[in-house]
Amino acid sequence: MVRAADPGSGVTATRWRSRRRWPSWPELGRRMLARALAAGAPFAWVAADAVYGQHPGLREWCEAKSLRYAMAVPSHFKVTAAGRSVQVHTLLPRIPKEAWERRSCGQGSKGIRRYDWATVEVGVRHSARRGAALAAPAAGFEHLLPVRRSIAGPAEFAFFLVHAPVRTVLAEVVAAVGARWSVEECFETAKNECGLDQYEVRKWPAWYRHITLAMLATALLAVIRADHPTPKGAVTRDKSA
Repeated sequence: MVRAADPGSGVTATRWRSRRRWPSWPELGRRMLARALAAGAPFAWVAADAVYGQHPGLREWCEAKSLRYAMAVPSHFKVTAAGRSVQVHTLLPRIPKEAWERRSCGQGSKGIRRYDWATVEVGVRHSARRGAALAAPAAGFEHLLPVRRSIAGPAEFAFFLVHAPVRTVLAEVVAAVGARWSVEECFETAKNECGLDQYEVRKWPAWYRHITLAMLATALLAVIRADHPTPKGAVTRDKSA
């Protein structure tokens, strides 16, 4: 996170934080989503890691807006299954062998990312208070718990909480989960090709301008690359040189 000064006062970040509560990452994510919705930006899913998946306020806000989301959650995250509150890792023995499907969640730096996947229908509470009611999904939606199992290491699992329309197919859920890696790769490309992280600024406006220009340049390069793909067998520049 940027150590910026208050744009209008020149107060240092440390002193500014002492006077003003710094918003959490999930809250910043919620604000970004709100801006995207207000601007009419088209998107199908909200994909996020466990920092966001564990945040009840963000999940509840997405559900109120009828947004599809696929967010990672830790193995100790609690859901309701068969009327009982349980940690998600305890559901593994309940998944029958025939429920697992081998699917790709997208292209990675080392090839296609393939895993075994299964889905469990669950209920979710957005409050840790005893006796809190189950969260109501948006009309026509449901909560699901997709589980990802490594092919190379069958004892390695990852868990995701999904809010999606009823009868959403597993292939769509897996694609939404995999979209997170594409975002991470875009950031990495922007850093390597356009200096996204190579700034030396002290104030918010300067940082915002740098990030905006770097992202714009990255988008321009992506469009040019898509319009002019590298021919097979062509010699490409060695980035390590």
